[in-house]
Amino acid sequence: MFDSRIAELQQTQALRYQVYCEERRFLPAEDYPGRVEIDEFDPHSLHFGSFDAAGELVGTVRLVQRNPLGFPMMRHCAIDVEACRLLDRIPRVAEISRLAISRDFHGESDGLRGIETAGAIIDSRLRRSHRQSVVVSLYRAIYQASRRNEITHLLAAMEVTLRRLLGKFHFPFVQIGPPADYFGPVVPFVMDLDELDRVLAVKAPKLLAELQRGMEVPRKGQLQAA
Repeated sequence: MFDSRIAELQQTQALRYQVYCEERRFLPAEDYPGRVEIDEFDPHSLHFGSFDAAGELVGTVRLVQRNPLGFPMMRHCAIDVEACRLLDRIPRVAEISRLAISRDFHGESDGLRGIETAGAIIDSRLRRSHRQSVVVSLYRAIYQASRRNEITHLLAAMEVTLRRLLGKFHFPFVQIGPPADYFGPVVPFVMDLDELDRVLAVKAPKLLAELQRGMEVPRKGQLQAA
């Protein structure tokens, strides 16, 4: 039987092709004759899409889990020695990767849904008019998927503009290495999700409640109701 999640995953890979190959030319388009951007980390990832009111994909991101290949950013970023030692002691780490927003998006995001793993499915009813809200909504999906899969820390290689945006929402990313050229100039970061909860509980409790809305939050190693 046809699985709609496969079609949706292909849509995310097509959007990645549009952004990474055609618009920003980070990757050579001729390497992807099928006009979908796929790499070896996709099978080890949770994939998310944000869809507008008409059902069109307007944003995508993936969460690369620990796997035998390592993490994509480690191939491009020089991570501080102490940070490497810390990460080696943390079993449940994942990398935020392949964030892409459609250049054609000018309206409202109708919702988010996980594409590849049932445990990551999100049903968001948020409606916003700004492109940056798609980024924040995708991070909400990442937060919930991480909590459901007991992921404790998130890696990300971010441009300055994205870091500034997330800083406005009090996301406590900590720099773990110098700037690098990884699909443009980026800086490597890590974020402790428990620290995120503590920071938001004080500085943005409404945002924390929105991140946790409709899900179970792990406490003391167990998944319990928020």
